[in-house]
Amino acid sequence: MKLKNDKTLKIALTAVFACIVFVLSYFGSFVRIGTVSIALTMIPIVLGGIYIGPWAGAFLGTIFGLTVYFTDATAALLITENWFYTFLGCVVRAALAGWIPALVYKFIAKKIFSLKCFWVRKNSYAPVGAKYESNKIYRLFYKILSHNSLAYIRKLYDALACQCLDENTKRVRIVAWSSKRENEGFPRKWMEDRIEYEFEGHYFWGPQDSDGFLKFIYGNYMKLPPIDQRIPHSPATYVRLLDGTEIKQ
Repeated sequence: MKLKNDKTLKIALTAVFACIVFVLSYFGSFVRIGTVSIALTMIPIVLGGIYIGPWAGAFLGTIFGLTVYFTDATAALLITENWFYTFLGCVVRAALAGWIPALVYKFIAKKIFSLKCFWVRKNSYAPVGAKYESNKIYRLFYKILSHNSLAYIRKLYDALACQCLDENTKRVRIVAWSSKRENEGFPRKWMEDRIEYEFEGHYFWGPQDSDGFLKFIYGNYMKLPPIDQRIPHSPATYVRLLDGTEIKQ
């Protein structure tokens, strides 16, 4: 679950979670799971980090840590011995407890999203792979996927494309495009700042920063690869445009 990219909403929810953390810091108890005791205060801290963002988790954890640092009797005793280590144990540890789970969740969610993109690509390519894939095991795999309807594939594609529609991220990615660096995503400006390029009498949209885009994908694209590596990167034998024109390899 993600929140829409509404800063006001995120700030308001962070404030609500902060109030809950503050109250539970005074009146909350522990939940015992087997031999492990978990402070109830950690629930809104972790949830806030997951739903709002890692920074929110760290902020909520810091509030909890500061509350303990200034009000807890045991912390007050430890401060007299060594205030710095007590501060690390109360505040820094609590901030990390809110920050790290949110980062882990974000990492796992990104991997799951990449897996979903992989599934959409393989379903889209299945009719071609079922006929032309040289590996027999892969060809069988594609034959099984080729039975999925086009409506099913479009539904998956649209769901993925809309999943992050409201996210104002610095990077974006193309669901149906697989590359060695696909998981990094592309800088958003490459998709927003675009111009038309002429190719064999036809015009196609592309990033205005074509040099940066090509370097990102191919590295030194001005240097020809060895002869044995000069192979097509697209499995398509031709491209049919909307006007019916076909461009063949």
